[in-house]
Amino acid sequence: MGKNGKGVETILRPGQILDHKYRVEKLIGLGGMAAVWAGVNKRTGKRVVLKMILQSLADSEEVRERFRREAWPRAASTIPTSSLCSTCSPRRT
Repeated sequence: MGKNGKGVETILRPGQILDHKYRVEKLIGLGGMAAVWAGVNKRTGKRVVLKMILQSLADSEEVRERFRREAWPRAASTIPTSSLCSTCSPRRT
């Protein structure tokens, strides 16, 4: 875990490897429920975006369920171009 520039505890940190294939690079956004990170798929070299629930909310089943409901439909239906790909991997780090 690390702290971003605003003092908010985040689950990820730069340099961390997530799911054995994504390298976390830098924090690019912060909302009320989640942090958004830039990353790279180590296998393909493609840039990815990683959205993770804030540490302060990670133990809340209600927040995790809301996060899942938000992510799954959007992953398949709101990507505006065929050159992008979205992966949802609902697991705890």
